[in-house]
Amino acid sequence: MAKKQEQEESQDARRNRRDVLLERKSSAERQQVRTVVLAVVGLLLLILVAALIIEYVVRPNQAVATVNGDEITLRQWEERVKFQRAQLIISLEEITELQNGDIGMTQQFAGQQIGLLAASQAETLGQLVLDQMIDEVLVRQEADRRGITVSEAEIDERIAEGYNYFDGESPTPFPTSTATVEPTPSLTPIPTDVITEVVDTPTPFPTATLGPTSTPRPTATPVSEETFQELLDEDITSFRDLGVDEDTYRAVIAAQILNEKLLEQLADEAEVPEAGPHASVYVLYYATREEAEAAQAEISSSDFVTVWNTVRSAPVDPAAAEAGVTPARASEFLWRNEESLTTTFDEEIAAMLMEINLDTPTEILEQDNGSGTIVYLIMQVSGREIRDFTENKIDNDRRQVLTDWVADQRLTGVHQTELWRNRVPSRPRLDSDYFIAQPTFTVAPVFVPEEEDGG
Repeated sequence: MAKKQEQEESQDARRNRRDVLLERKSSAERQQVRTVVLAVVGLLLLILVAALIIEYVVRPNQAVATVNGDEITLRQWEERVKFQRAQLIISLEEITELQNGDIGMTQQFAGQQIGLLAASQAETLGQLVLDQMIDEVLVRQEADRRGITVSEAEIDERIAEGYNYFDGESPTPFPTSTATVEPTPSLTPIPTDVITEVVDTPTPFPTATLGPTSTPRPTATPVSEETFQELLDEDITSFRDLGVDEDTYRAVIAAQILNEKLLEQLADEAEVPEAGPHASVYVLYYATREEAEAAQAEISSSDFVTVWNTVRSAPVDPAAAEAGVTPARASEFLWRNEESLTTTFDEEIAAMLMEINLDTPTEILEQDNGSGTIVYLIMQVSGREIRDFTENKIDNDRRQVLTDWVADQRLTGVHQTELWRNRVPSRPRLDSDYFIAQPTFTVAPVFVPEEEDGG
């Protein structure tokens, strides 16, 4: 009996040891599984954290462009794109408000701005913003070298001027155009009802310059400080609602002021001329070479004055107009500089007009009117002298100095990356109604007599 009990106890002990070993083995296996699971989860969390760090810390601080060692980071560029989108949206909404909510009219007036906010033009807007930022870095670097700075007070003043607030002082008046004294023509054209307006053709500016809208010219009724603050607060609130902070807005204003200060120094150093050769020109236009040759023969048998006066004073022939016949035309351009003549005609003709003898008809000249149709010209210069350029031309020429300087600086020391191309911000977004064709109505055409250019 005792022996049997000992055997049972021995068997129980063996079972207990076996159970303990199995439990230990099972526990070890469970521990291994937990370890593997925790390792996998930890690895996934590590990958997620690394991805978040790369996405929100590393990548935003990577350079989208390097300008002489100074980096423009992805974050800076993204914030600037958002600002530009917000600026365009606010501008379009203001235009629509002025049009009594008519989006169709806004589409007609500001189609290009709307297009820049379309998803299909994301890279276009992104590149324009990046180019602008590169130019600003180049300007800032040169300004630093020259000791040119912009104070917070100057930024505040510029912002206030944009709202016609001048701290209780009268706004600086813009120069009024000075009447141009017309020359005593060497020809004696017959007086007609057509008035020749003296106009200086402006030099085209580079397109797509981004940033805040141009500072409005001061009006005769500057606003009060209270009104200014209300308007500013409204706009700052609009920017914030669109995800743009005030610091970005002020930074763009500061860049504009710095740009203007450097422009003044560079233009002064370049000694941009304020006067130059001008010519007064009489022109005869013909639709066919045969008509021009007939006029040329008539000029040879009489003189240019007689032919020009005859064409100028000829009444309109309704029958010819209905038949599609283009009549001869006589025009007068008073005191035009070579650049303006180039815009009206072409570079070769403009250069010739600055050199040929006075009161001497040219040979028959050909000019493409822009639609593939050739127009035949006979011209005569009636006067040529050194005259002051218009304020508009002088301003344009001074601006061109900075434009050329920036273009030269871009040739070296500027490197762009492709990092930004798939990261162009799509927010803030313009209301989708602006991208939908709006109902339009047809306005009956109104005939307006063509006015001649002058000056």
